[in-house]
Amino acid sequence: MAREASSKAEGKTLQELLALPEMQAASVDALRRQGTLSKALPPIAQLSSDRLVGYSTKAADALRLAQEIGIANAFTRADVKRREMIAQARDQAIEQALVSQSRNTAKRIKQMARGQMRARDQYIKRFAGAILGVGRDLYR
Repeated sequence: MAREASSKAEGKTLQELLALPEMQAASVDALRRQGTLSKALPPIAQLSSDRLVGYSTKAADALRLAQEIGIANAFTRADVKRREMIAQARDQAIEQALVSQSRNTAKRIKQMARGQMRARDQYIKRFAGAILGVGRDLYR
């Protein structure tokens, strides 16, 4: 290695050896074009192992990926359906509670009205003699 470096340096003067290398353009455009100007390597011929294995490995990988995606989608669909069923059960429970509450409220109102009517009727029956001047046996 040292011999190669010394053989390369034999033909050059000291000025040439000490000279700094030329600076390349460092502008944004130059840096952007830097990757586009170099030639791409030619494509490699198909290096498929299908002949060695006996089946298409890409097709097997695609099939496996499709199965995994199907399983994941099945889990997602089941989770969405479970959440919908929970929401529907919650909504039904809320609806039943509201119906029951309104039914109980209506019953209470009827009972209160019935009690008020009964109290009024008792008052009239009790004091019928005083108000109407008749006995209890005539006014029922």
